[in-house]
Amino acid sequence: MKTLKLTFLGLLFIHAFPQITLGSTVQGYFSHAIFYSPTDGPYIETYLAINGNTLKYTAAADGSEYGEVEIIMIFSENDTIKYFDKYDLRCAKTIDAKKKEVFTFMDRKRISLPNGIHHFELQFRDKSDNDKKNIVNYSDVFVVNYTTDSVSISDIELVESYVKTETKTNISKSGYDINPFVSNFYSEDRNAFTFYSEIYNTEMVFGKGEQYLVYYFIESQDSYAKLDKFRRFTKQTSAEVNVLFNKFPLEELPSGNYNFVIELRDRDNNLITSKRQFFQRSNPSFKMSPEDLQHVGIANTFVEPMNDIEVLKENIRCLHPIASTYERDFADRQVEIADKEIMQRFLYHFWSVRNLADPGKLWEEYHAQVLRVDEQYGTIIKKGYESDRGRVFLQYGLPNSISVSEYEPSSYPYEIWHYYKLGNQSNRKFIFYDESMVTGDYELLHSDAIGEPHDPSWIYKLQKRNTVIKDLSRQYNPDHYGGNVLNLYGNP
Repeated sequence: MKTLKLTFLGLLFIHAFPQITLGSTVQGYFSHAIFYSPTDGPYIETYLAINGNTLKYTAAADGSEYGEVEIIMIFSENDTIKYFDKYDLRCAKTIDAKKKEVFTFMDRKRISLPNGIHHFELQFRDKSDNDKKNIVNYSDVFVVNYTTDSVSISDIELVESYVKTETKTNISKSGYDINPFVSNFYSEDRNAFTFYSEIYNTEMVFGKGEQYLVYYFIESQDSYAKLDKFRRFTKQTSAEVNVLFNKFPLEELPSGNYNFVIELRDRDNNLITSKRQFFQRSNPSFKMSPEDLQHVGIANTFVEPMNDIEVLKENIRCLHPIASTYERDFADRQVEIADKEIMQRFLYHFWSVRNLADPGKLWEEYHAQVLRVDEQYGTIIKKGYESDRGRVFLQYGLPNSISVSEYEPSSYPYEIWHYYKLGNQSNRKFIFYDESMVTGDYELLHSDAIGEPHDPSWIYKLQKRNTVIKDLSRQYNPDHYGGNVLNLYGNP
């Protein structure tokens, strides 16, 4: 289930979640989930949430107020339109007494979508606003590939609320009317992560009446470490369609970037297939405390000989690239306090939750990479792991290719790193540049990886070295002499 906040002639993928308002444009969040029906084939559910506070309202004869949003939705395949719909969403102004603001309006569609590569276009506007600059446009590509001879998992639908179905509608599934949560950001006041997913073809593949295991858990998106308090499993009996519909309480989930993961395993615990859903949590009131480490024993472990306070501090600081948000916060506080035993316990705990069998070996392997990035990317004033290139290297590993350009006439020195696979993402790139042209400290300018800085104008900023571009709406200069960045980015 992919979530986007859309506003002002474009789209914003939610890496971070700033409140962005440009002009008087209507704002909306869009997400979708793809499912499979044994009788009707694959279908997509689209969810468009309109921010009621950004609409202009008209008074009706009965004294009520309403706004209207014009929506256009198009699916095409091989340049042939397969689905087109243009319609108005009428929104009666209703105030949420608790929040003192207008409710969000939800538009839901369920559309048959056969296997294939589908290009999707969405356009919407406030009908009372005739300024074409305020039309919101979004496009995406959806790949559908459900087969009847293998086990598969639907997309993971994030759930806002649900009730038992009384009269079946287009939001009914498995006996429930489900209202989607059209975001992937869980603020402090949201205390539950509720999800819905379907599992297909287990009866055909495993056999009738056979049992299999479903593991579901939350992992750190930074390190892919599973969180002990947020992992569950259930046994299910094979069927044409099985449902996984459950929730995790979030009160003790710290702020950070996470993946929710579903894994299917056979009776021998072999992994059959899996599905991930990225989300973010803001929970500033939850803090890790030294008391949480009281149970951690360090006798006869790799940290016991670490008695030098400064060495311990440095060994903890270098964990920043792969630590979760709450681990970084706790580590920073302990480095300042400099309690040797607490730092030792933290360091051992950090690696034991990632590899309980041999945390010392994992630390040695990581520390070797820390020394490597320090040699390659460290500067006079910055450790290698503190640099952007060092952080990305330690977090994601060695890229599959690195394109280096230092002498293009109008561009700052830059590097393009390309990863074929990045966790559950494919074909991800990072653009670093040295704006100072002196220090050799290349900053991360842009990436298309989830959770990383994303800047649509990165080419323009890269080429500002000695290129004057007065039209700031242009993202790059097509007449840039000697430039090769677009070629390297497209074909690294």
